[in-house]
Amino acid sequence: MVSYETALSAFQFQEHLYECTVCGTVCSVAHDKVEVVRDSQKGSFLSSSGEQVESDDYNTM
Repeated sequence: MVSYETALSAFQFQEHLYECTVCGTVCSVAHDKVEVVRDSQKGSFLSSSGEQVESDDYNTM
């Protein structure tokens, strides 16, 4: 599978975004957890999810 990778890094925050060049689905990998950001296939078993994160969740304050 061919994909585009975007690495985001700021201070202690690191996240990688992967976009499939075949179907266009975008996944996020952070803290060894994979989440679908954008599901290009309508009605598939994949689901995109979001979670609000406050800065103190990672003991940065």
